Amino acid sequence: MYRVIHMDEEHPLGMPDAAVELFRVQGRDRTVVAMARHVRTPQLLAAMDGRRWGMWLAPEGPEPRDPVWVEVSAEETLLLDAGTWHHGPIPLDAEAGSYLTVEAPGTNRHDFESRAVRR
Repeated sequence: MYRVIHMDEEHPLGMPDAAVELFRVQGRDRTVVAMARHVRTPQLLAAMDGRRWGMWLAPEGPEPRDPVWVEVSAEETLLLDAGTWHHGPIPLDAEAGSYLTVEAPGTNRHDFESRAVRR
């Protein structure tokens, strides 16, 4: 479902081309009612501001089921396998946080699904 990548560790992304996106998250709490996934590509997520953060994750499948909360230190990134359901990133030490993703170009336009969480 995912791998934690530590500082100074190299891990192939498993995609022929990659796009980088920087974005800011503000006012997001830990409540999860819906999750998203990218079926055809893995996704790497990292904090850009030196703070801890977290994310809800659920295994690949037609619907997100039994999400688990994963906390990530400022020195780590998450590499999500293709198809992994996710909600986040969510800053833990502040109201807002800056993040970086690496994924296939056009992922959020052409490979994005969202569903309500089933418990």
